[in-house]
Amino acid sequence: MYDLYVEYCLEKKIRPQSVSWYRHIFNYEYNLDFLKPESDRCDFCEEYKIALRENRMSEELELLNRQHILKKILMRREREQDEIISPSEGEEPFESSGSEYSPTEVVHGQVAYGDS
Repeated sequence: MYDLYVEYCLEKKIRPQSVSWYRHIFNYEYNLDFLKPESDRCDFCEEYKIALRENRMSEELELLNRQHILKKILMRREREQDEIISPSEGEEPFESSGSEYSPTEVVHGQVAYGDS
């Protein structure tokens, strides 16, 4: 980032400060944190929070929020089910040679017949 600062200064015909001064300003004068967030923030949820805070709530936005919350709940349930079904760490996933299946199998409640 210092290089970008130097480029900017040269374009503006300003003498850039030293690297140590730049670091001091950057580290102590700006309220920046470079931490990994605990979770990603959903754009819709953030938009909803801002609308709520700024008193811009509409019936349509409220309905969309309820639908969004329902989708999130359903997605979390599916993810929990996937975690239950998926193999534990260190376990090999089930692999099939294909020979143990008969030509006729039930697929989604319907019978699928083989080509034989």
